[in-house]
Amino acid sequence: MRKITFLVSLFALIAMGSCKKESSSSTSKIEKKALVIEIFKAAMFGTNEASMANPNGLLKAAEPINVPIDMTVPGSEGGSIRVTGNMTGSMNIDSQTGDLISATIGFTLTETITDYGFIYKSLKYFIHGAPNIKIAGTFKMATGSAGVVFTSDSNMKMAGGVRVTGADLDETMNCDVTVKISPDGQGGTITGTMGGESINATI
Repeated sequence: MRKITFLVSLFALIAMGSCKKESSSSTSKIEKKALVIEIFKAAMFGTNEASMANPNGLLKAAEPINVPIDMTVPGSEGGSIRVTGNMTGSMNIDSQTGDLISATIGFTLTETITDYGFIYKSLKYFIHGAPNIKIAGTFKMATGSAGVVFTSDSNMKMAGGVRVTGADLDETMNCDVTVKISPDGQGGTITGTMGGESINATI
């Protein structure tokens, strides 16, 4: 059960780390970073739910991780993002203490987005797939003096298209971004392009 507990805590930590509140002032121009964060959160929450629902591939430290993912993440203002794909990898856990020694976890995901609604700076927006978002990434972790940390090459790459509507906005845009996870797992950095606009931001 140590694997399951660790993975569930891991994905919840990353997802919540990206949920930093924006200013409450209103604007009709949504930041591209906000769209990336919503897409990223859905991937983490969907993977988290899959880890809890499919424990069979996680129980023994000597066995590889192989978890199919098919979860639907609801939007706070309606609609949903269906996250499908696979999570694979391995975890090295101390058999005596149950502590994590190291881990490598890979993802291959597809997000099918249907009228996913959320609030940004007091305004309501919706994301629609155009047609979808593909996500591939690897998380590598090791235990050191500061506890469990993510290595510098832990990241998720997201590519595809979305249509965003709401608050006098109706725009279809391509997404090609990389989210690099911070060492403590709470947020990270976003680089790449969204709708032809360069992004270099923290979450």
